Amino acid sequence: MKHLKSYKIFESVDESVVNDILSEISDSEKLDIVTQTDSVIVGIGDENRIYDVDGSNSEDLRDFSQYVTDFQHLNHYLESQGYVMKNVAIWESSIWNSQTNKKMIYNFDEFIDHIKISKIIYMDIMWQKV
Repeated sequence: MKHLKSYKIFESVDESVVNDILSEISDSEKLDIVTQTDSVIVGIGDENRIYDVDGSNSEDLRDFSQYVTDFQHLNHYLESQGYVMKNVAIWESSIWNSQTNKKMIYNFDEFIDHIKISKIIYMDIMWQKV
């Protein structure tokens, strides 16, 4: 028995650490965090605003540029845990049920550049275990 090794097969990221890193964002925005053994998904904003029948309203648009450091810190933490950013789905307007308003980004640096200049209604960010 002393030759058996222990493996951390079913261990996922500690959700409380992700919450702590994004605490400043959660003070003003709805934050949904899902941690699984192979992925971490963070939803930011009110997803219901995407499906607003009346279309985009300027008060629905949010400026996330002030949180660049928080996103960088989260990405650094998740990379240290063996995860890489897989994609970000960003909605910048809320014309009812239109997928043309969804922008997909597959690179973390591109995501950071995008949030520095864009107003966003809702976004889902996914990191995948490598």
